[in-house]
Amino acid sequence: MLQISNLDNLTPAQEIQIKKVKQGIDFIFSLFEASGQPLFPRRMAAGPIFGITVENKEQVFYQCLKNDFVDCRINAYYEATDSDFKAGLVAPSIIFTDIDLLSFRGNEKRLEQALQDTLTKIEGIFHVNPAVLHSGNGYHIYLVLNIRPLKYVKELADKCKEPSEQFLRFVPNFLTDQKCDPKQPASFKSYHLRIPNTFNGKNNAQVTLVNSNFGLAIPDKILLTEFNLYLAQLPRDKQRKKKYSKKVQYLGSKWGNS
Repeated sequence: MLQISNLDNLTPAQEIQIKKVKQGIDFIFSLFEASGQPLFPRRMAAGPIFGITVENKEQVFYQCLKNDFVDCRINAYYEATDSDFKAGLVAPSIIFTDIDLLSFRGNEKRLEQALQDTLTKIEGIFHVNPAVLHSGNGYHIYLVLNIRPLKYVKELADKCKEPSEQFLRFVPNFLTDQKCDPKQPASFKSYHLRIPNTFNGKNNAQVTLVNSNFGLAIPDKILLTEFNLYLAQLPRDKQRKKKYSKKVQYLGSKWGNS
């Protein structure tokens, strides 16, 4: 990790690092372009600071530089209004899947197998490759979709107020057979993508591109059918959790009174 305080007096290593980070920024924005999203305004995080609004790539780079290229992430979705998100007007056009080493208790063989199984499933469903990054703690998979807001699919909208946001939660679990990091982003506003060639602050490891040759995926009937079934199951799961919670409270109160 190279700290850079003066752009006028750079070492060769610093010049290379700056060039690589700019290439990483360009790559991330190629995902946004492929998805058909507006590029700006957009929010990002750099170091410990979240919610930074940026209007161009130069501002993105400046925030990365200002925080020594540590924990540089940019939201996968443009800065729409709250009403647009609530109305379901934003399409779930980028899916972020996080396969974390900690989920496999540090077993790298199981991590690699989970990655290969996920990539095989994606290729079988979409017939394209996603972008893949090594995050320093595992793998991030970025899948770009050609998709409209799901509120316009009546059978999905009838089952859920926000089908597009539920789709963000469903797809990673479906593609990884429930092996993705359970703490990964679950809403449009929290969908931050790491910028290649920056650094992961947890271990100072450089974020590297494993596959940059991604394709534009079109959701097929199998995926949408599975998602439809998932939405139909949500109320039942919610009711089951509610009953379980009441049972635990009852047993707890009975135990306390004994």
